[in-house]
Amino acid sequence: MDIFKYAREIELQSEQLYRDLATQSPIQEIASIFGFLAGEERRHCELLRTMSRHAAFPSIEKSSILIDSKAAFKNLSEHFTAPGTIAVDREYALGAALDFEKKSISLYEKALMELAPGSDDERSRPVLLQILEQEKNHARLVESLMEFHRHPHEWLENAEWNHLDEF
Repeated sequence: MDIFKYAREIELQSEQLYRDLATQSPIQEIASIFGFLAGEERRHCELLRTMSRHAAFPSIEKSSILIDSKAAFKNLSEHFTAPGTIAVDREYALGAALDFEKKSISLYEKALMELAPGSDDERSRPVLLQILEQEKNHARLVESLMEFHRHPHEWLENAEWNHLDEF
């Protein structure tokens, strides 16, 4: 299977999962994070579609998702008062999201290793590297959401917001 086609399929499945999670989430701040992630996956899909046509490779803009997510978590901490409220209805959904991110990371790493130096495909290296970095950030963000889901009050008590600083 064409690696770009397979990557697009993963990106589309990830986008749909994040849209579903955004719809299902009872907490607006968490729903907005899932909405950000869905938008990022849609952007990746469009970039891959352009790249598969061997059109001029578009530049990929730097993502603001981590900054936006930190703001959402900060807002969540200021309004999160209901004990026992969970971030999403199902832990498995976050696990599925993390699995999609890990598949994407593995796929982009493999694609980068298979690029032949000096070939036309080599032109895609900068875009693939940027998408790979964004997917790694998505995985870290999903892991933070999983941690929040398991221990919302302990996670929010950390005034330094160290959870997302490493991004």
